[in-house]
Amino acid sequence: MLPEIRYERDEPSPRLLKSREEEVTQPAQTQPPPFSQKQQREILQEFQRQQEENLRQQRDMEAETLRQERQRARESRRSSASRLREAAKAAPSVPQTHPKKSKTSPLGRMMAHFRSKMSSLWRGRDAVTAFDGDDEKFLEAQTERLLAVMKDTLAASHNEPVAVRRKVFRELQRKLHPDKNAHCREAAKIAFQQLMDQQGKYLKEVV
Repeated sequence: MLPEIRYERDEPSPRLLKSREEEVTQPAQTQPPPFSQKQQREILQEFQRQQEENLRQQRDMEAETLRQERQRARESRRSSASRLREAAKAAPSVPQTHPKKSKTSPLGRMMAHFRSKMSSLWRGRDAVTAFDGDDEKFLEAQTERLLAVMKDTLAASHNEPVAVRRKVFRELQRKLHPDKNAHCREAAKIAFQQLMDQQGKYLKEVV
């Protein structure tokens, strides 16, 4: 049987001594010192700069994508237009079948002819106010010519629509009115009266 080892009261045991030696030999674990305010600002600025750079790259990528899409759309439109032009060239040409329209309407030609005849009546003589001698003969001739022009105009436009006949009648009224024909007032009075007598018959609706 092994003899019992006794230790003095104030003497530490070997296990305790070993534990203390290990504590002395192990390096103390220290925390890193905190960042200074200057370092913190620099870190924050670097983070912000990186964020801005990322946003710029993202915008550049989106702009490039949009540019490419627009370019493809333009090329597609050009291709479609080119195909349409080629198809139009290949299609046989169809001749125009629309009849050429006269620049002057029948009413316009009629009124131009009427104005020409009326103008010819006013040439060569000034006022006619008396019924004696040559003046009476001239008045009769003027009256006959006015009546002939009036009757020819009414007959030529008798089959036109009512709206056209109204225009013709108003033009005749204006041209034959005595106040418009001071140089042959008496002849104009006679022609104007006969024109008014024809108004109801001339402007009657054709059934």
